[in-house]
Amino acid sequence: MTLPVKNMEMLTPEDFAAYPVWEFALDLEEVDDLAMRPVTMLPVRDLGNRLAGTEVRLANGTRLWAGIGNIFLNDAQKTKRLLGVRFYIGGKWEPLSREMNVAMYGPDALARRLGLKVEDMFPIAYDVSAFCVGESGAVRGSIEAASTP
Repeated sequence: MTLPVKNMEMLTPEDFAAYPVWEFALDLEEVDDLAMRPVTMLPVRDLGNRLAGTEVRLANGTRLWAGIGNIFLNDAQKTKRLLGVRFYIGGKWEPLSREMNVAMYGPDALARRLGLKVEDMFPIAYDVSAFCVGESGAVRGSIEAASTP
């Protein structure tokens, strides 16, 4: 069986449901620097150069698909500071910037796209423990509206 290779922006919730972890296909960078392939040996103990896809739960209970990067499986504090997330909304991936200087992708903008208030969204709970092994605070955590310094 040949595994799919897809551009990161073209991944769908169905792709993540079939393969919850995808890695950058660095050997294909000349063709597409965002090319990704699924990781089939699960659970993983390292998410370096990889994205985990899972449903997350907003503060109000709404569930959304998210692609999550920068999960350091053996360092919950580093994960909390550096975690990156993109949400699948309206057929495309919407990034969340928790830095104050990126208003276009910040918590307020994301809440508006969803027709919610910021307090209805945050904190956002995630759990990748079904396919990742690591510190409990890294594999299960919450995403706050602002990054932790």
